[in-house]
Amino acid sequence: MLVKMTQVIRDTYDDSRASLKTVYVNPDHIVKITEDLPIRSVNETKGPILEGLDKSHSFSRLSINSGARSDSITVVGSPETVMRALKKNTRQLIKG
Repeated sequence: MLVKMTQVIRDTYDDSRASLKTVYVNPDHIVKITEDLPIRSVNETKGPILEGLDKSHSFSRLSINSGARSDSITVVGSPETVMRALKKNTRQLIKG
């Protein structure tokens, strides 16, 4: 089952600006979730990286296994919030 998340894409020319994009992530392929401190620091010190975001927003970096390689994306939310969103959408088989 895929989980809807909001990806942060940093501006290549101005690191204090970014855009948002909706992505769908397969929780089974996530290897690691860490707080993205560089983006959080820019958001807190230089003002919101995007209109509508608060300076107190947290960001997480997801490492996603794509077969032979691993990709990383940054999403809006603390690692705990992201983990809850991923676990909320898991279903367990009830053995009976």
